[in-house]
This record gives sequence, C-alpha cells and structure tokens, in this order.
Amino acid sequence: MSEVNNSTVSIVVPTLGDIERLRVSLPSLVRALEARGFEPDEIVVVDDSGAERASTSVPEVLGSLDGSRKRSVHVVATKGRAGFAGAVLRGAQRARGSLLFICQDDVELTEGALKALTGAMRDEEVFAAGPMIVRSVDRENDEEYVTPHLRLSDDRLEVREATTPGPAPDVERASFVPATALMVRRETFLELGGFDPLFAPFSWDDVDLGISARRRGLGVLRVGDARVIHHTDLPSIWTEVEGEVCLLYTSDAADDMQCV
Repeated sequence: MSEVNNSTVSIVVPTLGDIERLRVSLPSLVRALEARGFEPDEIVVVDDSGAERASTSVPEVLGSLDGSRKRSVHVVATKGRAGFAGAVLRGAQRARGSLLFICQDDVELTEGALKALTGAMRDEEVFAAGPMIVRSVDRENDEEYVTPHLRLSDDRLEVREATTPGPAPDVERASFVPATALMVRRETFLELGGFDPLFAPFSWDDVDLGISARRRGLGVLRVGDARVIHHTDLPSIWTEVEGEVCLLYTSDAADDMQCV
C-alpha cells in the first residue's frame, strides 16, 4: 500500500463551453482544490466546441468565485470536435497530476468527495475509483437515488435498481465506474489509450475501460463516501450546435449516427 493523498490531482472537464453547465461544476471543483490545499493541483477544462466558447464562459464563472485556487484553472481546446474520448485524452495529455479526476461539466462535487476518492487510490493495484452518483432531480424530491448499479457477471452486463434506503458500502469492488465522474491513474490511463471512441455512441466507453483495466489485473472501486450530484435537469447529451440537434459526443466509427 502506498500513500497517494499527497499525489497531485488534475481535474479534467470536457465541455462545449455552456456557461450554465459550468456554473454547476466549476465552483465545486475549485472548492475541492481549496480543501485539499496542494499547490500543484489543477483543473483542466477541455473546450470541444470548435468555437472556443469556454475561453469566454470559464473566466465569467471564475469571476464570481473567491479564493486563490481559481488561478489553477486552465482552458485548452481540441482541434475541431474530438468527441468525449478525444477531449478527455487531450486533457489527460495536458495534465500534470499523477491522478486524474474526470467529470462531465454538469457534475457537482459534494464536500469531501475528492478526498475520499484519493484515499481509495492508496493501493497501487487500484486503477480507478468512482463516486456514488446522485441525480439532482431525485435530490430535489428529498429522496436519495444513485444511478443504477451496473456490473459485469460472466461477461454479461447486469443492471440493478439502486435506490438506497441504507448507507452505501464505504468501498466496494466494481467491474467499472461510470464516465460521468471517476478518478484514474493518469499514466495507466494514457497507456490504455483512454476511452475508446468506438463505444461512445452507446456510452459503453467506461465499461470498455474497466474491462481493459481488469485484464491487466488492476482494480476498480466504487466509493460510498464520495458523492457527486449529476444535474440531469440541465440539457445533457443532446444539445443544439450550429442550428442542429446532434449527439454531444459521437464517434467517427458510428456511420449511422446522424444529426436530426
């Protein structure tokens, strides 16, 4: 076991630059870095809009925040539209931290979530750790629902309802954790090639990453003490881009995926 709580963390946020979504994610991410207090930690916002929208929206969001860690936010752009996998890979290549926390731009971290995830990564044989994901629409109804619990069993994907009347396990082994929010070891993530864009249209890229890690004998964990809020009430995978409604992130390999 090795202590990694003092390891540097790079938070990678792929985005199309929508300011309402960034107003959800960025403040909580900046607060998380403030709480950790490690100067090399950073946030890498990856603009995949093809129009440098984040270069305007990110400074506007940061301007409303207090604290010195907002200076740790960097904006990089992809070449054209790289898709989710390409945008995350661009951020991982730019990042300096040994640990990557990858999250969508409509995800809000709760207090202590980042600390719990880094603590779960103490074991060098652990490749990824994911939080419990609470949907904002359920939270507003004073009910606690986490995203459906998915696991691989005999190479079959099982989906179980995940309403949780009791406390979640502190840490449990998992086949994979959702790409909505997860922490990975940067070096290994790059060695694996990141998320495979082949699976992007069907959102199986996180499943594929988990399988790739398991084939190397590496562990994947779900951390009950780490909670994030997924603001599913915001426009999510569908968005209006250049006058057409298209999939936010698609794959060049998906010839049958078209704008509608």
